[in-house]
Amino acid sequence: MRFVAGATPLWDYLYMDESLGDEPVALFGANLRRFREAYGWSQSELARKMQEAGWPKYSQVAVSRTEEGSRAVRLDEAVSLAKLFNRRLQDLLDPKDVIDAWQRLRILIDDYSHRVSMLRIAVEDLEDYRVFVAVHARILQEEVDAAGGPEKVSETMVKVLSNAELMLSRSTVDIVEGTIKTWREDKEDGELDGEHPEEG
Repeated sequence: MRFVAGATPLWDYLYMDESLGDEPVALFGANLRRFREAYGWSQSELARKMQEAGWPKYSQVAVSRTEEGSRAVRLDEAVSLAKLFNRRLQDLLDPKDVIDAWQRLRILIDDYSHRVSMLRIAVEDLEDYRVFVAVHARILQEEVDAAGGPEKVSETMVKVLSNAELMLSRSTVDIVEGTIKTWREDKEDGELDGEHPEEG
């Protein structure tokens, strides 16, 4: 719902006779429910938050009737409701598709942030193991040197030292970038396979 110059003022839509059942009232109520559910609040919780915001007589029934579209709201009440969600008043009058898209994006952002946190933990863990490998590689190298050099120990020990040296030559950043590069190449190969299926 967009309001333009010359249109009915916003407050006329929000503060009207309850029997009119005008579309903006129903839209406001439906969006109120979507925002409330997105925040995980019950109707009683929303009523309590409104009471704390300066509406001492606000009740769960008021929330329920507003969401049903059977109760119009005053402009100052609508502003208070919008503030609870840290939103603009206009956001509570946006079409359903806009609200649904906002909810989907909000969920995706939360999931993305969670995965970034997991990646950070994985990187920290990888760095810890990098230190462990370096320390134990140094210890083994010292033991091999004390034994008379690579020629005096088994090929297996020499191979382990070589593997450790190879691992330590790549930084964690190199590993992460290499993983991303491989993933992109695999994805591109998959897309090409899908576009040009083999015959036969």
